[in-house]
Amino acid sequence: MTMLFSSRCLAPALLAMLLGTALPARADVVDIPSLGSRTDERLALVVLHVDQSASASDSNPGTAAKPLRTIARAAQMAMDYNSSGVGVRVQIGPGTFRESVGLAATGRDTAAPMIFEAMPVGKVIVKGSDVWTGWQPGGPGVYTHDWPYTWGLAPYPDGWSCCVKLSDLMRRREMIFANDQRLRQVLSKDDLAPGSFYVSETLHQAFIRLPPGMAIETTMIEVAVRSALFLVQGRSNVVVRGLAFRHDVSPIGGTAALTIRDASDVRVDQCTMEWNNFQGLGLTNSEHVSVTGVVSNSNGSTGIAGWKLSATLFTDGETSYNNWRGYESDFTDWDPAGAKLMLLRDVAVLRHKAIDNLSYGFWLDTDCVNVLIDSLTATNNYNDGLFLEALLGPIEVRQSVFNSNRRAGILGANSSGITLTSNVLTGNHQSQLLVSGTPAGRPGQDHQSGRTYIAQSVGWSLASNVIKADVATEALISTTLPDASWQAFVGSLASDWNVWFNSSARAAFRWANGLAIDFETWQSWTRQDLHSCSCN
Repeated sequence: MTMLFSSRCLAPALLAMLLGTALPARADVVDIPSLGSRTDERLALVVLHVDQSASASDSNPGTAAKPLRTIARAAQMAMDYNSSGVGVRVQIGPGTFRESVGLAATGRDTAAPMIFEAMPVGKVIVKGSDVWTGWQPGGPGVYTHDWPYTWGLAPYPDGWSCCVKLSDLMRRREMIFANDQRLRQVLSKDDLAPGSFYVSETLHQAFIRLPPGMAIETTMIEVAVRSALFLVQGRSNVVVRGLAFRHDVSPIGGTAALTIRDASDVRVDQCTMEWNNFQGLGLTNSEHVSVTGVVSNSNGSTGIAGWKLSATLFTDGETSYNNWRGYESDFTDWDPAGAKLMLLRDVAVLRHKAIDNLSYGFWLDTDCVNVLIDSLTATNNYNDGLFLEALLGPIEVRQSVFNSNRRAGILGANSSGITLTSNVLTGNHQSQLLVSGTPAGRPGQDHQSGRTYIAQSVGWSLASNVIKADVATEALISTTLPDASWQAFVGSLASDWNVWFNSSARAAFRWANGLAIDFETWQSWTRQDLHSCSCN
């Protein structure tokens, strides 16, 4: 019998039907209805209008007849209303807004909501770039312009200098776009090629070579000059809906284009972040955050970065094609990813896509407890589809697809309490499931209680997964652990009701010492997968 599988195909009930038995029901590791923003948008009683019509002015009151011109001015007025306990809805008309917007705590803040929404969704673009004209010939095919900035090399982020080497290109932040096409940065004028640019802070000049087919007279040149395009800090009950954020010039270790920090009850809805130098969306030390329908693609490092988040819900998002600056700087590990989330408590990620990232697809790193990943698609990423690092769990990953990633579909390193249910792992180039770590485990500290612990690769549960390959070099499950640690992993493993199949190699279960065994030997040695099958 031939079967076609989708991300939801091999649910426990279906596999039980195929194999003639049943699985016990499982409770979610989080209470999904309790997650996310609790903001009541009905309490926004004042409406402010922003657009770019001829009648718009920041000296206007913000009515429909007399709108404001900038989002920043509307934000200031909204915070003034908020200090009096009055909720505000800011409606922003179509256009490109070249500005930065800040909502910082003032000490007079109330719980009244502040809502910023594009009218319609997707037609409001906040850009960190300005249009530069007046480019002059600077050699064959080269044009030049005065350069007023001396940003230099960004410093290493805290805690990085001990462990990673950053190239000069990775520590730069300059970005130039020609007709919305990113020009590639080079570090000398001699390296200029079509579609690239070079900045000399010594000469105070920028040099560009346009891509083939573009003429300087008809090409819009945009130069990124602003960072922190939208910053929410120390606030509650904020909604950002339908805005696009592009060309944020923050360096590595800086702010994201849209940054939520020390906040609660924040909703980011149907926003896009593209072509920013560092991160698209950054979430730090916040609780009850909803991130819904957000697309954060083609950013220089990471699409979505999260740190110390609780009661947070991600739904229907995408983080793809990220880490172009890192890739061009030979920096594809340590930090960048489609999405990287750390120090989580009670978080769910539902129906997310992470495709073609030039690093990891999705990364949970360090001290994450009670996390559910449901219906993640992680495909064709440069490293692993899903990286689970230094976690105690419980973490559940279910109904997800991991396909054609350059290394593993799922990499687990020094992580315990991992449950994989009803997933499809197929065609990942090194291994469908890769287990790694250090023999002694990895020391850590609970960021809430201060309790210390050792994270080790033990206590995994696998049920109702399809784990499949068609190339002899692609393992079904493999490890880099030494034998004693691998035996600890296998000895604490609960695995059953799975499909394990490599059409080109029966011995696709692989130990670190080079030993490769077939499915029947795996069953015998581990005493697991007694109801599983090795079948196509």
